Amino acid sequence: MFPIVLRLLILSLLLIAGALSLAGGGPARALAYLEDVPQAGRRVAHRPYMLDLSRGMAHRLAAEPIAMPYFGFHYTTWSPDQGRVAYGYEVFGLYLADTTGNTLQHFPGTELIAQQPMWSPDGSAIAYGARRPIGGEAVYLMVVDLETGRIRRIAEGLKLFQPILWSSDSQYLYYVDTQQALWSVRADGAASPRRLAESVYSPALAPDGSQIVFASPEGGDFDLYRMDADGGQLRSLTTTPTFDSLPLWSADGRWIAFISDRDDVRRLYVMHPDGSEAHPIYPAGGTQGMPMWSPEGALLLFGAYENDHWISYIAEIEKGIVRPAGFNYLTGFAPVWMNG
Repeated sequence: MFPIVLRLLILSLLLIAGALSLAGGGPARALAYLEDVPQAGRRVAHRPYMLDLSRGMAHRLAAEPIAMPYFGFHYTTWSPDQGRVAYGYEVFGLYLADTTGNTLQHFPGTELIAQQPMWSPDGSAIAYGARRPIGGEAVYLMVVDLETGRIRRIAEGLKLFQPILWSSDSQYLYYVDTQQALWSVRADGAASPRRLAESVYSPALAPDGSQIVFASPEGGDFDLYRMDADGGQLRSLTTTPTFDSLPLWSADGRWIAFISDRDDVRRLYVMHPDGSEAHPIYPAGGTQGMPMWSPEGALLLFGAYENDHWISYIAEIEKGIVRPAGFNYLTGFAPVWMNG
């Protein structure tokens, strides 16, 4: 049995791997994802694909793969329009690539270890964590302006493997520090960070930016809490004697997905924002994780670890229907919803 903090770290890695920008607009019709392409030596390449959900067919988005200079652990996020991919490499800084496979851009000044890049909702900037190769978890919160290339240090003390959140208007960032305190800060760096709450794990913003849901061990077990985005009106959502964490708000604001081991298996649950009607999405299958809501909030993409690999599923929450998504997390990674 893993210690609870270690389990939370592992689950946080899965959540960050799936914490991608959503396309706006109507019902999702497709999923974009990346596949590894074998390369010689220390190079690595990825080719983007799009999966048509109505026909169950996938096609390439690029004639040539996106070739990266070195093989290594990296973090990946798509732009809001799904036309570009940002890579934060463990040792080589921040890169951008377009989905034609022909353009690869390295941002000067990002040579520190770049982690957890997150695109702003308006597509104008990327926030990421930057740290030196030696020196613990003193991670700086950085913002790069994609038009000018200007890089700003917004805050320091960022906690690794905790989400970096953008407000829906791209004006504010929320982050967790090494003491597990939650902070908000202006993305332009015009004001000092503001502390909002203590003992915060895996925070998530409501679609309208008015509220934050997060996990906390303050009650003795990891439970879920909700508060206003300014730190006011804290309220409890779950009170089970088990592990409830990694909440994720649906784009329409109707549901919160979260992970719980209340039935002795780590599964995905959903509940309303007031904590009511909590129930598992997919009682069958093994360990579950990596949830991603569709742009309109009706569908939830998630993974289940079955037969020694991650299989992707799509759940229609209101109808209670779960079906295979058509790819797995061994061959297709960093999926993101598209409108087709």
